[in-house]
Amino acid sequence: MSLRTSVCSRACGDGGVRGQMLPLLAVALVVAGVLAVGITRTAAVAADRAHAQTAADAAALAGAAEGRAAARDLAERNGARLVTYRQNGSEVEVVVQLGVATARARAARIASDGVPVSAPAPPASSSSTWP
Repeated sequence: MSLRTSVCSRACGDGGVRGQMLPLLAVALVVAGVLAVGITRTAAVAADRAHAQTAADAAALAGAAEGRAAARDLAERNGARLVTYRQNGSEVEVVVQLGVATARARAARIASDGVPVSAPAPPASSSSTWP
């Protein structure tokens, strides 16, 4: 160590800690890289979940209107796989899988008067409280 360096260290007040910036910068870059990868993966999972829910909604509507084959077809056209299909009267419930994301949706067939197909007819009275 030269006399100049020793004098500068004492006079400049850095206490001989020169050269610490490079390791700190390297650590900061590694942390930023890990955060970027984590955010990217989280966004990809969220996008898969949203796409799976869209496929499930479409499959449930198609299933309520046209049956299981239509539900499977629409799920596949949305890039998903129909996992389960249950029909109870006019109501259909489907579960689809897209990648690692799974989504569930329900739909019911509705008549032109807005009443579910399997629902009882509204009362004949005009003072009805039928919804």
